[in-house]
Amino acid sequence: MVVAKETTGRFARRRVLAGAAVGAVAAALPAGVRALDQAAAPEARFDAVDTTIDTVILINYERMKSVGYSNSDVSALETRITSLIGFGYSTAQMKAKTINLNGPTTTVKNAQDAWYLQMGNKSKNNAAVTAFVDYVHAVIAASYPNAWRIIIVGTHEITPMWARGEDQYWPDASEKTWAAGKAAGWFTDLMETTNGDGGGHWFTDEMYANLQSYNDGQGTGDRRLIPEYAVGRLVETPAQIKALIDEYVRRRGTFQVTNRLSCGAYDFTDGGAAAADAMGSGVDDTLVDPSYASSSLVTRLNSKHDLVYLSGHGTHNRFVTECDASWNSNGSFYSGTDASQGDMKEVAGAGAVITCAGCHCGIS
Repeated sequence: MVVAKETTGRFARRRVLAGAAVGAVAAALPAGVRALDQAAAPEARFDAVDTTIDTVILINYERMKSVGYSNSDVSALETRITSLIGFGYSTAQMKAKTINLNGPTTTVKNAQDAWYLQMGNKSKNNAAVTAFVDYVHAVIAASYPNAWRIIIVGTHEITPMWARGEDQYWPDASEKTWAAGKAAGWFTDLMETTNGDGGGHWFTDEMYANLQSYNDGQGTGDRRLIPEYAVGRLVETPAQIKALIDEYVRRRGTFQVTNRLSCGAYDFTDGGAAAADAMGSGVDDTLVDPSYASSSLVTRLNSKHDLVYLSGHGTHNRFVTECDASWNSNGSFYSGTDASQGDMKEVAGAGAVITCAGCHCGIS
């Protein structure tokens, strides 16, 4: 078992649990809690221990090519990521290694292949996630015990998210109900198919961040998770991800936070207010308001805000900004699907860091 120097605190706990991934210790966990990765990957071959690595990047270039991205774009992305991990802290603000998820073990390959054939099947999807998670955590424990960041490269169809049962706090607004009117396809099938979870499913990368979980007894297979890793996902095309990395390197992994903006519309004003408080004094919280014109947001975003929090009731590509006293929508902000559509086409947002929260995975 790999144990770092710290013997107390959150990071020590994470590393001890991660070390358990390459052993057979689950008995030390609290009652009712299981290690997600106790099965690990016994046939895996691990790199030599490198305690300087703080970031792992999950890649699958072959999968990117197989779903239709051009070989040239994928190869260019591979070259750029290789360059990124070669930079020092002064340029990249990280010391990284890649973990290739293209069938690295028999266990992963079998789960991966089964998911490829039935991407709309919840059990196949989550079995693939479990296989990936077990393998990644085992590699980190064996080779990179001080890693605390995981970056997933690619969308769900490259490396899947966990499909979690809808809580059904408000059945009329469940994922199943919302997805029923959307275009047919495996993602819609996965979102709205009950599979024993009556409200359908929503998707999360939290499983990659967590070494343990427990069933909360709500009857939906819910797992209240305690993150040990920081996890992010680059969801753009290979060409766009490459451009993003280029900009990141150009800025040497830093960004300005002089101008800060927090917006919370509809019934998301509490989140907007909390974000504004976290951003500190000087934040623009004018649009933490149940109802405002979407054009106001365009104006604010064009004021070259560096750090932005957007929240509101909506769908994948819009959220409500204007509503009446009965919560009926009178106006929305649209992201659009490309630079020529929606309200975002009016925004010069280069260099901004924007985080979003909302219904159905939030506006994207």
